[in-house]
Amino acid sequence: MIIYGESVNKLDQFDKSKGVWALFGKRKDDKGRYICLNVGKSADIKTEITYDIKQLNLRLKRDGEKEYINQFGESCDFKYNSGNTQEYLYPFLSEQYKDFVFVLINNQSNDQIFERKFAWTTHSCYWRNGRPFSETKKNYYEKHVKKIIGDISPEINDKDIKEWIKFIKCFR
Repeated sequence: MIIYGESVNKLDQFDKSKGVWALFGKRKDDKGRYICLNVGKSADIKTEITYDIKQLNLRLKRDGEKEYINQFGESCDFKYNSGNTQEYLYPFLSEQYKDFVFVLINNQSNDQIFERKFAWTTHSCYWRNGRPFSETKKNYYEKHVKKIIGDISPEINDKDIKEWIKFIKCFR
């Protein structure tokens, strides 16, 4: 379900609701392909996404000192300061992407396992989980994706993930 996008705002339905969400957008230089930019879990989806939307509307800060490296060991071509990751990430996304859509992925829990499996399945470009990498890792995603997706808890229904992938392809 789309929670928030250009012509949709269902945030009020998610006040104090827990779940896993994903942010999609299109590159400004791409005419139609949505890609998964970030995935998150939250105990209060409305509060978290409202904050993220505000950050999308801020001016990009250029005083960051640490290279932003995603969970797949890939440099994301901007710098940030510790403790202010979102305040650097979301304005950067606004400069690079358009037509943002926040989507509810799972409202049964704010499950870290579900978040992780969805992020790995979609190769979410800016997603990080836990401690950030301090340096890039060449081909980390390609080397680990099958093992990590396969090792993630079997109680997560692959059918649910496949349904979301089918839904995402409708954006393209």
